[in-house]
Amino acid sequence: MSKNLEDLSQNEKKFIKNLLDGGNKTDTEIARETDMSVSTVNRIRHRFEEQDVIEEYIPIFNLEGVNIQVYGFFMFNKDISSVLDGLDQGHVIFSGNVSSIDEKRVFLLGFESHEYYQEFISFLRSSLDPGVEVLLSEMVSNPDEKNFVIRRGG
Repeated sequence: MSKNLEDLSQNEKKFIKNLLDGGNKTDTEIARETDMSVSTVNRIRHRFEEQDVIEEYIPIFNLEGVNIQVYGFFMFNKDISSVLDGLDQGHVIFSGNVSSIDEKRVFLLGFESHEYYQEFISFLRSSLDPGVEVLLSEMVSNPDEKNFVIRRGG
């Protein structure tokens, strides 16, 4: 069952705004910040979950907290997941299909340093089957570093 924004109660609107401001809050924290009772917040949360207004809670990670300093965005004409499974230096953050029509896959990988990124590029060149093409390759390092770099190439 979907609701129009105009049909939401003031408490429901306060709940949504507060949750959007910081989704990792407990019902007690939301109640305190919105001047609602914990039971009201809990009731709104459960109703929204049951009505699929809230579908899921997604954690957002600070990748620098796990020492990811360099990001590589790649697109290949085929799925290379099996090649990446044995990889020590890169960490797959995301992979997905570009479209359902062809086999193109995109990967976002994280690396501890530029050196690990370069090792990964060498690994790719020596490990990919002849029919696999790198359609897009971009490297972005931490913009807070002095050596912020965007490199493009295949």
